[in-house]
Amino acid sequence: MRGNWEDKLLLTVASAQKHHHTTSTPDPDTPLDLTSHPGADPALLKLAKKFTHKELLTLQQCPVILRVGHVPNLGSLVAVHAGLVPDIALENQDPVHVMNMRTIDLETRIPSSKHKGTPWEKFWNHRQEKLKKKERTTVVYGHNRKKGLNIHEYSKGLDTGCVSGGKLTAMVVDDEGKTEFVHVKCHKVDGYDED
Repeated sequence: MRGNWEDKLLLTVASAQKHHHTTSTPDPDTPLDLTSHPGADPALLKLAKKFTHKELLTLQQCPVILRVGHVPNLGSLVAVHAGLVPDIALENQDPVHVMNMRTIDLETRIPSSKHKGTPWEKFWNHRQEKLKKKERTTVVYGHNRKKGLNIHEYSKGLDTGCVSGGKLTAMVVDDEGKTEFVHVKCHKVDGYDED
């Protein structure tokens, strides 16, 4: 799925390409040819230049909401980067919120990327319990390493801080809908070696 950092990278590439005009069709396996411009984030531009045209296309095609489908014991299963606003159909969710939210204002139903406020998943689980069983949706997400592994009935938060040297966590679901959480220790903070 596309998350906030993938989106920032794609916006950086789009902005750089707007400032860099070319008339030839690039080879899909060649790295992106991007020119720095005012307002460009140098770190994101450096990272973007490591992508080939084919890899960029793959990243552009990543969905913001991945509809997995019906899974026994989990119901309708979807995966997102950050969260979903309760009582709004999947096709009407705001992609910016889906990629960035952490909390939600219960009165206005406006999401926020801040940690202060009501966790969106608390409200999500509350609202899912009010629905008929066949209408319920379980959401698998990341984005909130402060919460760590955050497992509830209708939301499964898997961010266990790999980017900061924690763990990378996967939820494995068998054909009967039984879940198991698998963790792999991340030994390097802030990414990988370039070798």
